[in-house]
Amino acid sequence: MVILFSEHLSLLTSCVQGLLLILYPFQWQHILVTVIPEHLQQMLEAPVPMLAGTLQPVPEELWQSGNTCYVNLDKRTVRPSRKEQCSILPSELKKPLRVSLDLVKIFEDSKGLASVLIGGAFVRFFVELFSTLDPRTYEKASFLEQFDNPETKLFLNCFLETVMFADFLEHWNSSKQAALKLPAPSAGSFDYTLFNSKIAEKSQTKYWHSATFDEVVANSKHIERKGKTFMSKVKGLMKKS
Repeated sequence: MVILFSEHLSLLTSCVQGLLLILYPFQWQHILVTVIPEHLQQMLEAPVPMLAGTLQPVPEELWQSGNTCYVNLDKRTVRPSRKEQCSILPSELKKPLRVSLDLVKIFEDSKGLASVLIGGAFVRFFVELFSTLDPRTYEKASFLEQFDNPETKLFLNCFLETVMFADFLEHWNSSKQAALKLPAPSAGSFDYTLFNSKIAEKSQTKYWHSATFDEVVANSKHIERKGKTFMSKVKGLMKKS
């Protein structure tokens, strides 16, 4: 369960929606309540997967139960459900993701551009993991064999068992069949165009990992020029990775 708290409605709703967006190309499959009314706060005690926002502080015993990730947006604190869940992301993918998110701070005066960069960072994260996935012939064991890093295998071993992944596999395959004009089951209207284009981009360039830097420099032309200050910050962040 993931619970977001803020006393500010606009902040709360935008953050809940933001979490849903960065899941792309996946879709949240469980209970979603953007703002839980005060008289229904007991919903948070239900032992079910849930993404919820609340304008009321959550009792400490709830997020200490071991099954809840509690995010206090006003204080900018996160209380994860278990310590091991903080480190389950593969280090080799966590570092470039962190660098991309750190770059967002440089564009703090341009919220539109920052949103694009955040979304792009997470799309790239999923592309790194699933660019070799063939939904038509997918078999978990053989797919995991493609990865040498133990951390990556551990993360995927858990992620591949989620309802979210199963839904993605089915609908992504259906969208590919539809694109080839082959008979396909109804797959809704979810758009995988961006995800497919990033996979194609990755397969066509060996400099995929440096693309974030190039994209940021190019996009910087659309906001106030920061000159040497901008470039020094970017280079500093890239060195840390």
